[in-house]
Amino acid sequence: MWSWLTNESNAQRKFIELIFERTGKYPNWDPPSEIPVGSYGFVDKVTGNFFPKGSIYSSEFQPLLRSVGIDPDSDKHHPEDCPEEAEFTTWSTNVKKLELNVESYAGVPGIATASIKGTWQVKRGTTGAVLLMNKPRIKHINQEALGKLSDIELFRSMHLVTKVFYCPAYSLYLSDKSQCIMPSGTNILI
Repeated sequence: MWSWLTNESNAQRKFIELIFERTGKYPNWDPPSEIPVGSYGFVDKVTGNFFPKGSIYSSEFQPLLRSVGIDPDSDKHHPEDCPEEAEFTTWSTNVKKLELNVESYAGVPGIATASIKGTWQVKRGTTGAVLLMNKPRIKHINQEALGKLSDIELFRSMHLVTKVFYCPAYSLYLSDKSQCIMPSGTNILI
């Protein structure tokens, strides 16, 4: 595995690092920029951006699939959809979720109908991250295909996107000791 370069001023990289530390998953700082399953490319160690160079589903990649025993015309290596989940919520270790008294926020538009609601507090003097996804669905490459794909030399020098969360609504926040993107005790509704 690769490691991050030290650059405390990059909020995007810090958010990715904090969520990865907690979940083992790399979040996309820019969710509207979809990164499809089967994409491969490089990760910028300073920003955390993924730069795709291709897809295992492209016609140019078919000879490599054949070389490891995958028939490109079959669906065996195509992403599988998992059932929709109600929500996915996570936050970094220096953040805690506080009890939200919905009655005291009755005047806040949408609070009664929000699917995910809560208040999170970041430990003073630290940086914290929160990621919430409403009705996420996972697409992933099955284990059999992954085993075969791991034999492709190209993936010894590039990253392959093997699993992706998709969701209709999300919220991500970062609170930094030097730059407050999310004030401590922020209420989040989605």
